[in-house]
Amino acid sequence: MKNVSFNTPSSVGFHGLTVAALESRMSTETENLILRHGGKPLIVPSVQSIPLIENNEIFDFFYQLQKKHFHLVIFMTGLGTSLILKALETQFSKNEIYEAFQSVSILLRGPKIMKSLTAFNLKPTWIAPEPHTWKEMLDLLKHSFTLKNTRVAIQEYGSTNIPFLQHLIHDGAKEVSAISSYQWALPQDLLPLQNLILNIMQNQVQVILFTSSIQVEHLFKTAEHLGQNDILKTALKKMIVGSIGPVTTQALVDYGLVPDLSPEHPQLGHLIKDLATQSATLLSQKHNLAIIHLEPIAPDPVIPISHEDNLFLKACRREPVTRPPIWLMRQAGRYLASYQKIRSQISFLDLCKNPDLAAEITLQPINTLHVDAAILFSDLLIIAEPLGFDLEYTQDHGPRIANPLQTALDFKRMTPVPVEEKLTFVFETIQKILPTLNSKIPLIGFAGAPFTLASYLIEGGASKNYIATKTWMHNEPLLWNHLMEILVDATARYLTTQIKAGVQAIQIFDTWVGCLSPDQFKMHVLPHLKSLIQRLPASVPTIYFGTQTTSLLPYFKTLGASVIGLDWRVDLETAQKILAPLAIQGNFDPSILFCHPSVVQQTTQTILEKMGNYPGFIFNLGHGILPNTPLENVKRMIHLVQNFNVASLISS
Repeated sequence: MKNVSFNTPSSVGFHGLTVAALESRMSTETENLILRHGGKPLIVPSVQSIPLIENNEIFDFFYQLQKKHFHLVIFMTGLGTSLILKALETQFSKNEIYEAFQSVSILLRGPKIMKSLTAFNLKPTWIAPEPHTWKEMLDLLKHSFTLKNTRVAIQEYGSTNIPFLQHLIHDGAKEVSAISSYQWALPQDLLPLQNLILNIMQNQVQVILFTSSIQVEHLFKTAEHLGQNDILKTALKKMIVGSIGPVTTQALVDYGLVPDLSPEHPQLGHLIKDLATQSATLLSQKHNLAIIHLEPIAPDPVIPISHEDNLFLKACRREPVTRPPIWLMRQAGRYLASYQKIRSQISFLDLCKNPDLAAEITLQPINTLHVDAAILFSDLLIIAEPLGFDLEYTQDHGPRIANPLQTALDFKRMTPVPVEEKLTFVFETIQKILPTLNSKIPLIGFAGAPFTLASYLIEGGASKNYIATKTWMHNEPLLWNHLMEILVDATARYLTTQIKAGVQAIQIFDTWVGCLSPDQFKMHVLPHLKSLIQRLPASVPTIYFGTQTTSLLPYFKTLGASVIGLDWRVDLETAQKILAPLAIQGNFDPSILFCHPSVVQQTTQTILEKMGNYPGFIFNLGHGILPNTPLENVKRMIHLVQNFNVASLISS
């Protein structure tokens, strides 16, 4: 790698850094811009445009155009426009083409497309202003054209721009037709792209810029063919990654990468200029981070409980059951007199660290309530201490972090050691529980999800608005991603060691994830959550639980979890439609357990009627059971579930 000083941000652009771009048609312009800003360009074509040989779409579009079917035609690229008009010229005269287009309004994405129209004497109605994205086109139409009840044709450029089409429909268009004139494919000569991947993996490239989602797809498709996908991804995380705009950014996120920079104006010139200006600062931040170098744990083969009549594990695997299994979040806790007796003699943190007492508390609800699964008694933040945080539990305010993350310097105190070496008391607890559990009752292990853990470590405790967390997430994306990678690694090790110790399922608690918008979750959390779940043994069911997550459900389906846990704010019938075929857990409102027994009975029966016949339904609360909950109502709910018969729903 080229030796570069990172002590102060450079004021002369890239300062000799190697900058890779995957351009094809814009290769010369890209190379000149990188050179102008002091970089060493490495231009590698990643895409070729292939005209569609038998393109009946174009002629079908034109026949409808002649019949005045369309009100608006949108041209997105000069190449696509030229191919459409040249195809039409093989069967129609220029005059016929001219006459047909006179009946519609024409919108161009940018002025470069004008050249293709001029040969046919066609003039656009509008040209979108800079930076010529679909958003500028949409804004222009809102002020210049009434979309209501109109039919729109769009010339595609290699792939469908789904967001643009959706917004056109949302703004009133009753029909939107996409016209393809060419498709994207990998270049015929893949050697330059393969060499680029090798250079990246050998740390010979410091900056890479992406100007389309197809470039991202083709880079990783080539790496996959070489069997180097994971190594490439790791190498890219050490580089500066630039994205031209939202669609390209989403493609990177889908591959587990978050770009370091995206320009305010999504244009090539702005992207290269911004990268040149900020590359030294960004690299300096990356090089100064205290990276934890730990080899992934190779999980031992895990053999789940073999009992055929274990309802909980069968439901996790979506196998047929006679009734839904039931267990309760925080079922070992403050509402039980037996727990209160032990808790009065010892602090909560010391209790979690005492294997004998933690095992006894784990078993209390099994003996008292006869639920269908046990969950390890511990706490989400037990993992914080091995990572270098001072943890305490206060009576009034719950868990507190005395030394929260506030600056990049705070990363230096995060202990770069495997957390499993500091949490042996948890694994001892598991080994004490298993011999005394009924052989039909599985033990669930758990941990906090990376986002919820991060929010505690940054906020110092629970928060109402998560201002500090979201500020880090948006203002310091490099540090945020670094923190999430540390937490993913630590949590994967922690859970894998729980599984080795004997737990038969795990739950990942993302208690605070509902504070995020779908875009925030998709960009800043989803890739890391997927990475965590991918590192866990597939043979052990994984439950992912969050609160206030209705808007996030479509993303949950892509996580790789076996079961999705829901709180009471989520409509179960809606969840079924979105999440099927995944197993579902939930979602009794714990406050209902304080109500009259008839209300408890009715609420339980309503959930059973909605979900009792759903393959893979696990009855649970929508959050942890509350202190002072009447024990008789808890028993009543469990009794109703355990005496329910799926066959009764089927027969009715």
